Amino acid sequence: LDLLAFAVGLSEEPDPIEASLQAAQFWGARDGFMHSMGSSSWLDNLSFVREFKRQIRERVDEERWQEAWNAGRELSEDQAVAAVLALHNRLT
Repeated sequence: LDLLAFAVGLSEEPDPIEASLQAAQFWGARDGFMHSMGSSSWLDNLSFVREFKRQIRERVDEERWQEAWNAGRELSEDQAVAAVLALHNRLT
C-alpha cells in the first residue's frame, strides 16, 4: 500500500486533490495494518520519501487529509483490497 499510495499521489489522477485523498486513505490503511502487527514502514525514515509525502499532503487541508487517513485506517484487509481493485478498474 505504501508504494501504491505514492504512485497514486504523484500521478495526480484523476486530479491532484482526489489523488492526494486516495493516497491518504492508502497510507491510513498501511498504518493500521502495520500498527496491528507492531511495526512501522521503513520508508518513513527516508528524507526524500518524507518530502514526497509532504508535497502530496499539502494539496489538501488538514481536516480532509485526516478524514481520508482515518477512513483508510478503519479498513479491513478485504476492504483495502477492494479499494485497490476499484482504483485499478477506474484507471484501466
